Amino acid sequence: MRGSYERTKKHREIMSESKKGQVPWNKGKKYPQISDKKHYAWKENGVGYNPLHSWIKRKLGKPSKCSHCGKIGYGHQMHWANKDHKYRRILTDWIRLCSKCHMNYDIKNNNYKNPIITTLK
Repeated sequence: MRGSYERTKKHREIMSESKKGQVPWNKGKKYPQISDKKHYAWKENGVGYNPLHSWIKRKLGKPSKCSHCGKIGYGHQMHWANKDHKYRRILTDWIRLCSKCHMNYDIKNNNYKNPIITTLK
């Protein structure tokens, strides 16, 4: 093929070594001009369950302490629970609960969808 140059292994190593330590121009930069409501795909209240929870985690962080019992935990042990079960983008409408308190909260507010639990009431 005319005009092409196949780089040797040594040449690729030299190029790789020259790039080490360089920081990408956009690392850690925020883009307020296209974030949240300014983004073309923004949905105010018609957003799905998972995207809404991702948005809540970005805005409020990962929950680490239960608001009801005070248990400390991480990952699947702690949840963001919606107070009124309408799943809107209102940051004050979310509370941190452990999985046990979250289930009890949903049962108490008649929003638990487990057919076994609902038939036992």
